[in-house]
Amino acid sequence: MKEDNSHYIIEGGEEGKARLNVLSDALFSYTKTLLEKLGLKENMYFLDNGCGGGNVALMVKKMVDKNGKVIGIDFDESIIDLCKQDAVKQQIFNVSFNTQTAYELNYLNEFDISYARFLLSHLNNPKLALEKMVEATKPNGIVVIEDLQFSGHFCYPTNEAFTTYMQLYSKAIELNGGNAEIGPSLIELFKEVGLTNIQFEIIQPVFTKGTGKWMAYLTLEKIKQKLIAASLIELEAINTLLQQLKQFTEDENTLMSLPRMFRVWGTKVNS
Repeated sequence: MKEDNSHYIIEGGEEGKARLNVLSDALFSYTKTLLEKLGLKENMYFLDNGCGGGNVALMVKKMVDKNGKVIGIDFDESIIDLCKQDAVKQQIFNVSFNTQTAYELNYLNEFDISYARFLLSHLNNPKLALEKMVEATKPNGIVVIEDLQFSGHFCYPTNEAFTTYMQLYSKAIELNGGNAEIGPSLIELFKEVGLTNIQFEIIQPVFTKGTGKWMAYLTLEKIKQKLIAASLIELEAINTLLQQLKQFTEDENTLMSLPRMFRVWGTKVNS
């Protein structure tokens, strides 16, 4: 089954990667701490499924050292090319970035940890993608998913532009076959694909300033053309919306969260 690239509503390429870098910076310590807690160490093999800007894969390569193996995959060839360039710039070697869809994983019992962040919520068949990740994982290995419950996204004080952004994002995801509310259902999905020792936690960074606070604005900016193409909003209206959201974000007396994030992990049965 081919993954329809149109199901990913956020603009890719160099500008899209810049947004992903901001997101990864905001979540860096959270993801690193989780992977350390799950036992990531030297010599391990790690899969980053839907690797986006490659930030997690590059971070993990430093953690597993020269004898470890890290593979990042993403359907966006332009993003993958940029990831490869980043690896060279940072002099991180023995990390592979491949253009591939989540449904085309063809690894078998290869990785100690298989990981995906903000991938399944964009897919019309997240169960199949998760099954492919389970197949790729070694017996007794761990599958880790970080994904959102978008309705948990908030700002303070309430802001009409932010509320409109949330409605537009959720509708666009739905129209493209995804599920912006997938977070709470991940636990049941893990059970359905046969994972055991399932555990989860919820995190939600909140900002008064800094790059993390700009994620809502940057995301709206990068889904602008998709929203217009889907007739969800007109050009003049979204430009006004972006300006209003920018003004709110710039105000250090306001709060802006990232979407509520479910982090779920489970162990592959030793068959």
